[in-house]
Amino acid sequence: MIENKDELKETLKKLSENDFHLKKKETAEKLLSSMLNFIGDPDPILRDELIYSAFCTFVADGCFSENTLSELTDKLISEDFIFWHINEDDVFGVFRRSFSVLFLAETLSRHAAKKYLSEKQIDNVKNALIKYINNERDLRGYDETYGWAHAVAHTSDAFCALFDCGIMQKDSEEILYAIQNKFMLAEKIFDAEEDERAASFVYKIIKLKMDKVFLTEWLKDFSKAAQITDYFSRLRARINCKNLIRDLYFRIVHNGGDKEFLPIFFETEAKLNRFVKR
Repeated sequence: MIENKDELKETLKKLSENDFHLKKKETAEKLLSSMLNFIGDPDPILRDELIYSAFCTFVADGCFSENTLSELTDKLISEDFIFWHINEDDVFGVFRRSFSVLFLAETLSRHAAKKYLSEKQIDNVKNALIKYINNERDLRGYDETYGWAHAVAHTSDAFCALFDCGIMQKDSEEILYAIQNKFMLAEKIFDAEEDERAASFVYKIIKLKMDKVFLTEWLKDFSKAAQITDYFSRLRARINCKNLIRDLYFRIVHNGGDKEFLPIFFETEAKLNRFVKR
């Protein structure tokens, strides 16, 4: 195992010359522990451009055994990864948590293509991701010094991958509530297309034609953001929810989908938009 950060960085830079495609697949297994050690390193080049990019390619190229990916999935939902320092005053903790979620998205996507996780593992991942997004308070998108944190966007990506694994309707409903709560209660106005990434999950459900009654009520509930008492909490909630509703409206207009939802988007957006006449 490579314990030195600079040595790992140089090793991965060399592999990047061939777009991380390996001549010997076992190299990926040997590097995995080192990559996990530095998965949330503050250096955005090491964390994002090298470790994450390498992992994506290794998974896509089938470099890891199913057993390795199964054990990794379990490990990623532990206190050492997606819940790392989540309740502590650690300005760098979010990078480890958020990129652990991105790794999860990759292991889940692999499972969607070739089943290797048990139903219990899938359920554990779902519960962990919901717990994570409910508890994550560091909502930075892009940091000029440290690069992408993007916790909400990364979690939405993982939710999309989880959906592709064939989760039950009740699981999708739990995820929808978690997304709604985050957009209603976030102490930040999302400014790095977190809304678009969340909309991707909702759009999958709309295309699947899930329970329309539930989905209609869920969408209408976003209008409650306009009723929040505190001014700045209401402002953040209105903007975040309004953007998500608009994303969904135009996703259907541009990409197709059940147009029966368009009037609901229109009506809900109007209730959140204090600049339109109603």
